[in-house]
Amino acid sequence: MVGRKRRRRRAFTLLELLFAMVAMTALMGGLASALMLASRAIPDDASPAAVAIDAYYAADQIAGELFCAQSFSERTATAITFTVADRDNDTIAETIRYAWSGTPGDPLTRQYNAAAAVAVVDDVREFEIQYEVKMVTQASPPDLFYLTGVRIVLRIGGDTSTRVDTAVQVLNAPEVSGP
Repeated sequence: MVGRKRRRRRAFTLLELLFAMVAMTALMGGLASALMLASRAIPDDASPAAVAIDAYYAADQIAGELFCAQSFSERTATAITFTVADRDNDTIAETIRYAWSGTPGDPLTRQYNAAAAVAVVDDVREFEIQYEVKMVTQASPPDLFYLTGVRIVLRIGGDTSTRVDTAVQVLNAPEVSGP
């Protein structure tokens, strides 16, 4: 065994293991903190941010359907009924109605054709619809009135930051009776 070198198996020293454990602990602590902060950034269903998002989506849904309205049969401050082009291929225009009772805390409902009304959003504190009507004066009476735009104000829950105020231009500008 004279010409043979003895190889020694190398292992980690206690100091190296201790240093690696400290580094891994710091890394895991940082990751846990980042995960905790990220989970707190996601709004829960009751937070003002989540309620504001619900209000925005509801107002956006109403605005999207109003944009394509062809005629209006009801126009009040808290309810609107209108028709849109045929969507289910039965050659009959679809009727959509949005309404709120006016009582704070009641839901905003949507009724599609003759189906039962369903809640779009709950706990509505304010829902107001304003109509922009354009009058066209003619040489022979009666004058014609066209609905050219709708303004929607919607607030859900007790927080005033959940108030959405949006305006939509009505694409077809249907004829309506009076302002």
